[in-house]
Amino acid sequence: MQSTFVGADFLLPRKNIDLNKWAVVACDQHTSDPAFWTELSDYVGGAPSALRLVLPECFLDTAAIERQAAAINAAADKYLADGVFASYSGMVFVERTLSGGGKRYGVVACVDLDAYGYTANAKTPVRASEGTVAERIPPRAEIRKNCLVEIPHIMLLIDDPDRTVIEPYVDKGPPLLYDFELSRGGGRIKGGLIADTSEIAAALGKLEAESVRRYGSPFLSAAGDGNHSLAAAKAHWERVKAAGDTSSPARYALCEIVNIYDGGLMFEPIHRAVFGVDPQRLYGALSSLKFGGAAESYTFVSGNAERRVSLPADAIRAVAVLTEFLDGYTKSEGGKVDYIHGGDELRAVCARPDAAGIALKAMSKDGLFPYIATAGALPKKTFSMGGAADKRYYLEARKIK
Repeated sequence: MQSTFVGADFLLPRKNIDLNKWAVVACDQHTSDPAFWTELSDYVGGAPSALRLVLPECFLDTAAIERQAAAINAAADKYLADGVFASYSGMVFVERTLSGGGKRYGVVACVDLDAYGYTANAKTPVRASEGTVAERIPPRAEIRKNCLVEIPHIMLLIDDPDRTVIEPYVDKGPPLLYDFELSRGGGRIKGGLIADTSEIAAALGKLEAESVRRYGSPFLSAAGDGNHSLAAAKAHWERVKAAGDTSSPARYALCEIVNIYDGGLMFEPIHRAVFGVDPQRLYGALSSLKFGGAAESYTFVSGNAERRVSLPADAIRAVAVLTEFLDGYTKSEGGKVDYIHGGDELRAVCARPDAAGIALKAMSKDGLFPYIATAGALPKKTFSMGGAADKRYYLEARKIK
C-alpha cells in the first residue's frame, strides 16, 4: 500500500545564501496590508528569496495571473540555473521558536495527493479542515502549472496523542541543515536532516491504522494551514494524471507535519473585516441578527471605537452564523470581506471610515479531528495555527517537473 507521507528529494539554498532574506512568511498573511509586503520586498532587494517564488494574496490579480505566474516561473528557472539550491533526500525535523518564545515541532515530508480530498465530507486519509473556496484554486493551480519547483507553506496536522511520530526526534538532534533568525519578528527556526525515514513511516502507518478504529475510516491528517495551496496542488496533479503522466513528481506536495497535541501549537481566531460599507449600518444589521442557542458578546470594531454584538457561544457556530450573515449582507449592500490574523491588525485595517471588523474567538484544537470525522469540514477561515508572525515561512523547495 502506498504511504500517505514519504520522504522527499528537496532543495535548500546553498550555504552562501542569506537565509534571513530567503525565508518569508506565508503569502496568505497581511492580505489587507500591502505595505508589509512592499517593505519586505525592499528588505530582500536583489538577494535570492522565496518571496520571488510566491505571490502575496494582497497582490493576486486574477485578470493578470498568467503574467504573475510567468514572473514566478522565471525566478524559479533563474535560481535553478544560477545554482542557488543544494539537494537533499529524506525528511526535515523542524524546531520553530515562536515569536512569544515557545517552541513548535514538525517534520517536512511529501504528502501523496491521491490520499487527499478537499470536499466537505471527504473520507480520505488527508482531509481539508475548513471549507475550500473553489474560485481560489484556479489562480494557484495556474502558478503551479508551468513552474519547475514548489515552495509551500502547507502545514498538515496529525492526531497523535501518544506523540509517537515527531516528538522522538526532539532529543535525537538529527544533523543540522539550518539554524537562523526569521525576518519580520518570526522567531527562530532550526532544521535537521532525517535521512532514514523508516521509523517515521512505521509510526505514521500505525497511526493511520489506529485512525480507522477511532473514526471509522482512515483519517491520518487534516490541513491546518495552506489548504488552498494543497487543493491547487491536487488540481494540478489531477490534470497531469489525466494527461497520462502518472509517474510525475506532481503527485506529491511538500508540507510540514505537526502534531495537534504539540504544546507550542495554538489555535487563534481569524477575524472578519468588511470594507466599502457604512459601519453604523452594518452594526445595526448585525445587532438585529437572530439565531438559536447560547449567545456570547463579541467585539465590533470601527474607527477608534469598539462596541459589542451577540453571536453564538460556540466558536465554530459563531463563524458559520457570521459567514452566512456577511455573505448575504455584502451581496445586497455591497462591500468586501477579508480575513485578518491578530486583534491589533484588525483594529489597524478597520481605522478607515468605510471599514468595520468583528473579532472572533478561538476554537478548541482538541475538537478538530472529531468534528471533521463526524460533521465534515469546518466553515471557511474558522481558525489559524498561531498568529501571523508564527505561520510557516517558505524555506524548503522541491522540483515538481
